[in-house]
Amino acid sequence: MAFSSLVFHYIETYEGICKKVHDCLKPGAFVFSVEHPIFTSRNEQDWYVDDQGNQLHWPVDNYQIEGLRETIYLSENVVKYHHAISTYMNNLIGAGVSIIAVKEPMPSDELLKSVPEKMKIEGSCF
Repeated sequence: MAFSSLVFHYIETYEGICKKVHDCLKPGAFVFSVEHPIFTSRNEQDWYVDDQGNQLHWPVDNYQIEGLRETIYLSENVVKYHHAISTYMNNLIGAGVSIIAVKEPMPSDELLKSVPEKMKIEGSCF
């Protein structure tokens, strides 16, 4: 089994990783997570707000334009590489990996209740 948590959005050549993992795991399982591409699509990672500071929407500008992104995380400059979900899936398929499941994040009911102002915007979970 190969496992990776929150790494591949820091690697420029994701396709090569898929091939290496496939070649090493016969048979085997490859389980990984990445920062969701709606977060890596833009350099600025923040809500659009109105004049009163109310959150309006999360922008996904440049989602289809893949490549290097520079952002700030915990007051540090960070370099990431944006890939669309289709790129993640198609590179796995192209490497010969059989995809069994894809799961996107969803906050638990407990988390939604504990910080509703941060987890719910106009009825949509984020």
